[in-house]
Parts: sequence; structure tokens; C-alpha cells
Amino acid sequence: TAKEGLFQFEIGVQSTNAETLKEINRECQWSDIKERLVKLLELKNIHTHLDQIAGLPFEDYSSLKRSFNEIIGLRPDHYQTGILKVLYGTQMYENIEKYGLKYSKTEPYNIYANRYLSAEELTEYEGVDQSIDLIYNSGYFRHTLDYLFSVSDEHYDFFLEISRAFTMHGLSKAEKNFARIFSIVGEF
Repeated sequence: TAKEGLFQFEIGVQSTNAETLKEINRECQWSDIKERLVKLLELKNIHTHLDQIAGLPFEDYSSLKRSFNEIIGLRPDHYQTGILKVLYGTQMYENIEKYGLKYSKTEPYNIYANRYLSAEELTEYEGVDQSIDLIYNSGYFRHTLDYLFSVSDEHYDFFLEISRAFTMHGLSKAEKNFARIFSIVGEF
């Protein structure tokens, strides 16, 4: 019964892979989380941000795509995607060899490969992250997104292809020229 806009929930789902969730000490089932998120989102009075992290243990490419599709498929108000960071003193830092983490030794300490994802797959995900910010989180493409979500559950593939179109046109994540972005999306 809260007034709309009074609350904003930022929920770090991170992954829908049961093995991954267990490994990062999140003893929960995606089905339980999803059920609660659906109820929360149906209220339509709480602004929701759902997060996913690429590069977590046991999340290979197909699992990463499945997590992406399942989380964004709930249609949160904002979808935060990102790459795992290896910070001193964390579980990831303590298990660098176990997970085969290859990461930047300078800030922000992002991984660029691990035992489960190649550098190419993580670079691809960064492109998807760009298209999420420019299309999904911008709020400017609601009708386009409504249509796309109604015709396919393979959302990752759409955001990947549009990220390739952005790259082909030299568009950066920081782009603020929405006339140009609309033109590229329209052409795509």
C-alpha cells in the first residue's frame, strides 16, 4: 500500500544457477526468489533494480545467458549487469586458482576470463551491458521492448546483436545522442 516512488529495492540476484548460488554462499533457490520477485513486481509501486554478475563460479556461457534471460524476463525497472571484480580479502580473491580467475591488477579489478568463461565471452557480455544501459535502462524504448519481449524469450541474443550494431556504428556506452541511438535501433 506504499505510495508509488517511496521505495526502491536493489536486489542482487547475481545468477539463477543453483550451483553458482551455493558456491557464493547464497543458499536459496531461483524458483523461490523468482516467485517473490514476481509478487513484488506485480505491485507496481516499488521501483526495482535487479542485478546480475558475469564471471561467477560454475556459470559458463549457456548458464550466463539463461540467468540473463530469466532475470531480465521479469522486466524490472532497471537491470544492472556487470563483470565480477576480484577484491583483496574476498572469497573470490581467496580462490583465484580454484576458479581460474584472470583479472586486472588495477582498479576496478574486473576479471577478463575464468575457468568457465573465455575472454571473448566476457567481452561479448560487456557489449550486452552497453546495450542494456542504452536501450533497456534508458526508458526510451518501452514499446520496442514490449514487442521484443512478447515474441521471444531469448533476450540475451537480441541485446548481443544490437550491441554488435552499436559497435559497427562506433557507439560508446557513454553516448547521449539519443537521435543517433534511435536511428541505429531503427535500422537494426
